[in-house]
Amino acid sequence: MVDESMAAEIAERDRLIHTLANLSLLTTPGNSSAGNSGFTTKKVRLRDSLLRMNGEIAENADWRETEIYARAIRLAELAVKEWPHPQPVGQ
Repeated sequence: MVDESMAAEIAERDRLIHTLANLSLLTTPGNSSAGNSGFTTKKVRLRDSLLRMNGEIAENADWRETEIYARAIRLAELAVKEWPHPQPVGQ
């Protein structure tokens, strides 16, 4: 039986699955072989990737909500640094 707390954890995990912070780029063969495997299996494909961001993901011991939230903050900081908002006209 799932209690209220566990149901909330499951709902939060499900909500994070398709967020930007939980996604990465892999080649078609790499993505196919990683599939719905656990993080330990996916780490092998992430380490083999030429993209630095995939190596950074693979450095994590686990890939849970905490790590996804931390990556979301990092991606947001990088986005703001790369694409700063324009200054209002006249300022």
